[in-house]
Amino acid sequence: MRQEKGLNTKMANRIHHIGLQIAEKDLQLFYIDILRCVIIREFNLSKEEAFSIFNLSKAVRIIYTRCEGIEMEFFVDSSAVTQTFNHICIHSDIADEIASKANSAGFRVYTRKKNDNTKTYFISDSNHNVFEIKNNIIA
Repeated sequence: MRQEKGLNTKMANRIHHIGLQIAEKDLQLFYIDILRCVIIREFNLSKEEAFSIFNLSKAVRIIYTRCEGIEMEFFVDSSAVTQTFNHICIHSDIADEIASKANSAGFRVYTRKKNDNTKTYFISDSNHNVFEIKNNIIA
């Protein structure tokens, strides 16, 4: 049990999957080739259900994937998306490789170097989904 503000609580929450709207053109090149996602299943969400859940009256194809241990649900829709500060941070054994492949494929990559020469990469797909990729630190 964990004490938090005088309450006894159990840690019961964990992320099951991350849902992102993506452009069809990014599925293979960015998500499968660069982030190494594997498609688990595909299905469609009716416009009625999309409206009930997301308040968007539009049918959408959904692709459920596993990306190196992280489950992601992709809503394939190339409609314009407003940029935000939302992002997903991933620790990876191959951060440098991911950044290099993304850069070679023409995706926006920003490299932040720290004073200790460690690097963090910020990589964006065409729909402005931002991934912060950090190297796993081996102690």
